[in-house]
Amino acid sequence: MSKAISVRECILATLRFLATGDSYNNLQCVFRIPPCTIGRIATEVTKTILDCHRECYLKIRKDTVSLI
Repeated sequence: MSKAISVRECILATLRFLATGDSYNNLQCVFRIPPCTIGRIATEVTKTILDCHRECYLKIRKDTVSLI
């Protein structure tokens, strides 16, 4: 049975992917996690970060009608 991937490893792999743009195959060599799993992890962690910080950092204007 394989070892569970820690939260720390998930965050590190995601941040490395976002910062460098490395392919999942390159990240596989660094983290020893299969590319398909890295893809799933990166998607999940990025979505979670976005959901947690959306209100603080992604303000959406309420008067968008005036922009049309």
